[in-house]
Amino acid sequence: MAIPEGKKLAAAAFNKFYVAPNFDWGKSLPELLAVARTRAAAKANASGIIYDFKKCGSGIGYGVGSQEISAWEMSLLLAEYAAGTLAQKAAEGHCATNAPCHESSAEHLEMLEDFRKQLHDLVGEIDDVVGKIKSAKALGEQTARDLGLRD
Repeated sequence: MAIPEGKKLAAAAFNKFYVAPNFDWGKSLPELLAVARTRAAAKANASGIIYDFKKCGSGIGYGVGSQEISAWEMSLLLAEYAAGTLAQKAAEGHCATNAPCHESSAEHLEMLEDFRKQLHDLVGEIDDVVGKIKSAKALGEQTARDLGLRD
């Protein structure tokens, strides 16, 4: 399962720089990025490339060091961390004063369900934009502008 693994990897990065009551995001980000790049490397060929665009013939390639792949892997890692942390707190009845607490469990589940809904909505938006690009009469910067993807 991706959620427990992502939660474990992200928590290790966050916990190195925990200063009660918060994580130090500035110090954690390089660690998180390293984890994201390690995950990307597992998908890459020997040259570090994941998508090589051979059919295009342009020489474009996306791999371990590209911002797109890093953002992709970081997004998944943070989503797995958030889902795993909220699920853990719901399962444990996380509460500072009365654990295990059924009310706190229900509230953490509500947070997890809201998070799931936002991810579902994002997937719907991705599906929508994929469909619009596939059915576009022309490709180019104007098409990207029309889709709200370029200023």
